[in-house]
Amino acid sequence: MNNDLTSFQDQYKNLLTKEPFGKCLQELAKAIRTSDELFLLISEHNDMEENFRIGILDMDGRNKALSLLRYKYISFVNSIQENDLSQLGKLLDEIHDQILVVCPENRKAYMHQFFSSYYFKNITYHTIVENQPIEVDDYKIILFDPSFEDTATESKLLDYFLEETNAYIIYFLKFLDKEKKEIYSDRIYFANSIFSLYARIKEMLDFIKYYQGPA
Repeated sequence: MNNDLTSFQDQYKNLLTKEPFGKCLQELAKAIRTSDELFLLISEHNDMEENFRIGILDMDGRNKALSLLRYKYISFVNSIQENDLSQLGKLLDEIHDQILVVCPENRKAYMHQFFSSYYFKNITYHTIVENQPIEVDDYKIILFDPSFEDTATESKLLDYFLEETNAYIIYFLKFLDKEKKEIYSDRIYFANSIFSLYARIKEMLDFIKYYQGPA
């Protein structure tokens, strides 16, 4: 099966654990072409909520109906094929900008989980190997994960990116020392939690897109 399709299916099934069912249907409707089966599922959900609102269904009845709808939703997502996906919606969500993720080797799998290949098309991971060359000229953004056991290596690496490249840095989860933060306030942006990571990336890409530099 196509990796992008598998990633898509996993994402929309996992959405059930994070969002109300109506929100899941709404997001899925944006991501695929018009589907009679999905339209029927949405109609069934709306009817269920209306029947609950006017008292035809009690809470137990609503929960049973919702459980059946969730089962139908998962079955539908599993049946989606590549040609069912909305290419325009997918294109608008994709990020093609080159992003370099710098992290220790033992953190690569952890960092990888944030960057679905369905959306992020140019992610490269750099883990520290002694004397390994670092080519960063093509990267607009470097996501720096400061979780190295060797803090001297970590500091040296960050200094290299700040002093020898023009890339913008997103500093992940930890706080930077005050002096460096002040010196490079126009180069470093902070994602202090996993929840803010995507917002910081999108904000940084917007800044790079629109900022023209000093007049």
